[in-house]
Amino acid sequence: YKTLTRSKIASHLDISPDYLSRLFQQECGLRLMVYITLYRVYVGQKYLCDHPRMKVKDISLDVGIADVDYFCRVFKKHTGLTPKQYRMKSSGMP
Repeated sequence: YKTLTRSKIASHLDISPDYLSRLFQQECGLRLMVYITLYRVYVGQKYLCDHPRMKVKDISLDVGIADVDYFCRVFKKHTGLTPKQYRMKSSGMP
């Protein structure tokens, strides 16, 4: 997931990135890059729960998003919470 890209997936499947994107959209009803982003947010959620002392910046890097501010915006867009809020909620803190 850290280095997951459309080009790498397409190369692995021996098809063009554009063709992969079209197929993915047709089959899943979702753009491939949106799916990859959602997967990164999901992995980020797991990290926040499983590694309570790990910095959000390090989690962002580990899931493949180099800009921690962008990671926080995307995380909040898809979960409704900032990473810090999510961590507190998942740990049962008020």
